Amino acid sequence: MADLAQTLTSRPAQWGWLREGSLSLGLALALAALLIRYPAFGDPNYHIDEGFYLFVGQQMQHGLLPYLDIWDRKPAGLFLLYGTIASFGGIVAYQLTAGVFAWATACVVAAVVGRFADRTAAVLAGVLYLCLIGALAGGGGQSPIFYNLFVALAGLLVLQVIEARSDAPGWRGDAAMVLCGLALTIKPTAVVEGAFFGLALLIVRWLCSRALIATMLLGVRLAVFGALPTLLIWAWFAAMGGFAEYWFATMQSIFMTASPPAEAGWMRLRYLLAITWLPLALALAGVAMLLRTPEHLGQPQAWFVAGWLGAALLGFLTVPNFYDHYALPVATAVAVACGALFARPTTGPVLGAAACLYVLYASGFPAAQLDRAARSAEGYASAQATIARHIGDGCLFAYDAPPALYRGFRVCDGTRYLFPEHLSNQREAAAIGADPVEELARVLEGKPAVIVASAEPTVETPNRATRELIEAHLAGRYTLVGTAELADVVRPQTIEIWATKSSR
Repeated sequence: MADLAQTLTSRPAQWGWLREGSLSLGLALALAALLIRYPAFGDPNYHIDEGFYLFVGQQMQHGLLPYLDIWDRKPAGLFLLYGTIASFGGIVAYQLTAGVFAWATACVVAAVVGRFADRTAAVLAGVLYLCLIGALAGGGGQSPIFYNLFVALAGLLVLQVIEARSDAPGWRGDAAMVLCGLALTIKPTAVVEGAFFGLALLIVRWLCSRALIATMLLGVRLAVFGALPTLLIWAWFAAMGGFAEYWFATMQSIFMTASPPAEAGWMRLRYLLAITWLPLALALAGVAMLLRTPEHLGQPQAWFVAGWLGAALLGFLTVPNFYDHYALPVATAVAVACGALFARPTTGPVLGAAACLYVLYASGFPAAQLDRAARSAEGYASAQATIARHIGDGCLFAYDAPPALYRGFRVCDGTRYLFPEHLSNQREAAAIGADPVEELARVLEGKPAVIVASAEPTVETPNRATRELIEAHLAGRYTLVGTAELADVVRPQTIEIWATKSSR
């Protein structure tokens, strides 16, 4: 600890090469982002989640509000972000915005790596980040694509504080906590990395000053700045009279959702490891090298990178569902940790290129990705055309089918539970604050002109009661007018399009 304290108060290293080459580095990573993300660009139904986020954002343009009018448990910051994006456009707007965020995050990853490695390692780390998120269903606008930038910027600021001579974090510490707070309003698991960053700042303060009271006061200050974005959202919903609905959706309902089948979780984890085992192994090797190499012993960068990687992995494990996109936040810390290994003479660039190429290969880049995106666009267009021919002046309801299909049509009233799994997944039955059967029955009483339903359940634990209700209703009052094969990034899905018999 004495060696670490001495290092913290020593003259920080200069990283002029990174500043001087920032333009070329940014252009190189922009080109990489364009090439890696190109296959998914324009896909109208890339992932069910972001299709729903965009749908909510578009409904917000018409005055509807999350939780009160359209129910979900995602934090409000995510919907505010998509609401803002929707004011500028639809699919292209959100995918361009996500691409810019992904590129900016790769640049920050490179900047962090540049504080303990050379330019080549920094660029490779940034490219690896882009490869990883593309392989983990992050080619579109999943929530971590946005908040990873806030977390990466916070990590860079904390590292600058660690390297500085001053015993106080100043504006950088405050800004880092606000950035973590913004990330928290998009995804709750960001709290783990935010807590680590705050702890790192407190350790720096203590080692440099040995002032207990000052360190404790700093902890309170950092906690306030970290909580500020969430507190502002709470105040806004309270002023609107909707705090109870917001609190139940974003806090209470999380703990009411039933656990997924263990076997399914392990299958998803094996799939994840098949894609990420090499970058994970290189990241651990990079951390070990930083901690064991004599010139890095006691240096704060090594301990910070190790702690960041551990915090990111812990955040992933806090929700052990093991969906591929749940691992997107880990990509930032993994890429940073790999950067240490990529700086090794001769072998470093080879390992970096191998890691990037392996992840690209495992993700089906580019041929399989381009083929899937083409099939997705074709199936979506077919479904939309069939719906348009039969909907007339009526409304559309989608059961266990992508919310992206609502785009361009009037949505049926009767329920605020429009994310498919809330009514079709048994795990959600006791967690949404309403009876799924009653909600579905109320929608059907409104006589939707067109109902789109999955041919087979898409979830591991289907709600049999709502499935039987929708099938009985369709068989008695609707006619099957078409089917479509949807090929989003999660799984292929066959949907059936049913129209009222009077609309044929």
